[in-house]
Amino acid sequence: MYQALVSVLWHVVPFLLVLGLIVFCHELGHFVAAKRSGMRVFEFALGFGPVAKSWESKGTVYSLRVVPIGGFVRIAGMEPGEDPDMEGSFSTKPFLPRLLTLSAGCIMNFVLAVVIYIGIGMVIGLPDGTDTNQVAQVISGGVAEKAGLKAGDRLMAINDERTSDSKRLRERIYSSPSKPVVLTVERDGRLIRLSAVPKPTQVPDDKKSSGTKTVGTIGFYFQPVLKRVGPFTAVWAGTRHAWLTTKDMVLTLADMVRGRAEGGLGGPVAVMRVTGETAQSQGAHGVFLLAAMLSLNIGLLNLLPLPALDGGWIFFLIFEALRGRKLNPAKQAMVQYVGLVVILILMLMVTFKDISNWVMGQGPR
Repeated sequence: MYQALVSVLWHVVPFLLVLGLIVFCHELGHFVAAKRSGMRVFEFALGFGPVAKSWESKGTVYSLRVVPIGGFVRIAGMEPGEDPDMEGSFSTKPFLPRLLTLSAGCIMNFVLAVVIYIGIGMVIGLPDGTDTNQVAQVISGGVAEKAGLKAGDRLMAINDERTSDSKRLRERIYSSPSKPVVLTVERDGRLIRLSAVPKPTQVPDDKKSSGTKTVGTIGFYFQPVLKRVGPFTAVWAGTRHAWLTTKDMVLTLADMVRGRAEGGLGGPVAVMRVTGETAQSQGAHGVFLLAAMLSLNIGLLNLLPLPALDGGWIFFLIFEALRGRKLNPAKQAMVQYVGLVVILILMLMVTFKDISNWVMGQGPR
């Protein structure tokens, strides 16, 4: 019973701290931009569900909700049924302030990641371009997770060829698309053999100016070698690292849409599993790195032009500007409402799948 409680705390506490920080910064971006633009902000909330605690200041209610996942900023004129022309309404402001208010949350996600990378670079170190043979992250739903590979494992051999060189280990996997491989990993002082079949994946061909080649991938990342840097170097390196990580995420997302990338959708439960596993295997450093990646991920996904997301609002705003006249508020609200329902249904389906995988013992536990 005690061990089960400790295991739950190892997963829940880091997850809530990481998610709370990311959501707070995201919503703070919307809040500050709206206030600076002269918009009325009715509420700044962290979490969902019934209000646990609230207070009011300068016309804005600040609340903590019972369900500590997510959050929102309620701006005048953006809710269904509200008068879009009320004083301080979102729709009464010029194009640029509205665009900044909508995109400020995602901008803050990028800023948060940069700040985390800067801090890590100065205190612990940033990746120097080389990797160890330790597994840093296993992609949810990928071949490696299904084979039983976990964050913290040390990959010792591929098909009984022993080496600690991560480059050589990676090449062995790359050269085996659709061919079974045996992974020998060290976990808790014991050697374990795992079987996997690398998925054929199209990647850019370094030997050609254009075109791709087929390699095998199983869906995991090695732990990079870290190097501490000074404050000025940390600012440059942290910003560059955040930019390159975002670029990789965009390319991975595009490959997933085309069915060329390993992995799948993961909800809060999957994120909690990964966060807990990272906290246990890598400590605070791993959790902070994961927080930076999740912040970039959430910021990027929120920019997708889907109803109910920031990107959906931005799409309508730009369409309205190109059209030369305002959209029908009732119709726009209906589209956003339907989009929100679809996203909630999708999240419930993903969460059910994540819980099923966890109960069945797939992946990190």
